[in-house]
Amino acid sequence: MTEPLPFAPDEAKSVVLDVKWVCLGSRVAGVVTVPHLPGADAPRLVEDRHRWRLPAELIANGAPGGDWADDPAIGCWAEAAHPQQDAVRVVEAGAAGRGLVSVAVTRRRLVVMFPRKLLADAPDTRPRGMFGRPKGNRTDWAEGDIPHIQFSVPQDRIAGYHTALVGRSIPAPRFLAVTFTDGSVLFIRCDKPDPHVEKIRALTT
Repeated sequence: MTEPLPFAPDEAKSVVLDVKWVCLGSRVAGVVTVPHLPGADAPRLVEDRHRWRLPAELIANGAPGGDWADDPAIGCWAEAAHPQQDAVRVVEAGAAGRGLVSVAVTRRRLVVMFPRKLLADAPDTRPRGMFGRPKGNRTDWAEGDIPHIQFSVPQDRIAGYHTALVGRSIPAPRFLAVTFTDGSVLFIRCDKPDPHVEKIRALTT
């Protein structure tokens, strides 16, 4: 039986940003947490090993003089006043993917997802080769994969999307920034955010 897609028919169009093999961090009321680790309620995966790059010790310790945006090991960052704000919840949900996460924006919502096949209790649907051994990689995205949605934020809780240049490097690193109505901000590392911002605005307005 074919598994149903976890999206409504009017969410067929989306903008997807991969947050792969990098860690996620946050600064909440001045307290830095990086990398975020999967929470106690995170689903069990076929491979529980964290596959993200580690940030510089200076940044992980929240020491003065370090800027998270200049560390390419950090792919997603939340700025918030308290831990229940949406940007932080997105980062916490992303940590559940252990380095293989995508953020998708549809006309309805922003979604944090990873391949459903990563779940420990998901059936292994890979084609079989010689001696019945499965072919292909179960620990990366592949064409036709069904996504598992770990968390989503409806568009009515999102104030806007824009390009942000953050950090002390020259040129400054580029990010796609998501501002939530609760005042928190999510930064997603992206080499060319402008086209994505244009597509998202066209999709959500």
